[in-house]
Amino acid sequence: MLGANRYDLSNGVIVLQNVSRAGLAVFLFETIEPSLFHYGLAILISHLLRIILLSIFVFNELGSQARFSIKHVNMKTIKMLLSFSLVVMINSIAYATVF
Repeated sequence: MLGANRYDLSNGVIVLQNVSRAGLAVFLFETIEPSLFHYGLAILISHLLRIILLSIFVFNELGSQARFSIKHVNMKTIKMLLSFSLVVMINSIAYATVF
């Protein structure tokens, strides 16, 4: 695979995320007011930037090689994965309502 061990690109995106988080936090603190909400907003924007950059890399480099076919899907495995995620969702809702 082309990008399986591309730590340089991954680390570059992580550095860009950290720099953007710090820059956005300083910008929001200086322009508006220092608050926990603005720091959370800076973290959210930096994570979105990281997701966008990594997805651009994946789709540009590996997207042309990826092929999906419905005949290669194992329905038993799909049912097992979906049932597990349903149990996790129910447990999360129960935990959120109890506590």
